[in-house]
Amino acid sequence: MNRFRISTPEGTRDLLFSSCRALRQTENAVRDALEERGYSEIITPAVEYFDVFAQANPELDQDQMLKIIDKSGRHADSAYRGHPTG
Repeated sequence: MNRFRISTPEGTRDLLFSSCRALRQTENAVRDALEERGYSEIITPAVEYFDVFAQANPELDQDQMLKIIDKSGRHADSAYRGHPTG
C-alpha cells in the first residue's frame, strides 16, 4: 500500500503541454501589448512576509496561505501569482 500520495497543495495544479503552451502564448501577447504602450515587466518575490500581503488586503486570512518560517521565526507566505487553479 502506498502511504504517500503525490499531489499538489490545495488550490494548485500543474499545467501540462497544451495548457502550458496556451498560458505562455497569452502571457506573451499581453506582455507585448503592454510593452508597446510603454510598460515594463516586474517580477516580485515568490515568498513575502505576511505583512506585505496584509497591507494590501487587511481582511486576508493568513491561515489560508502556505507558510514558510524563516530562521528568525518570522512567517513568510507564498505569493499569489494569479494563475488559474483547478
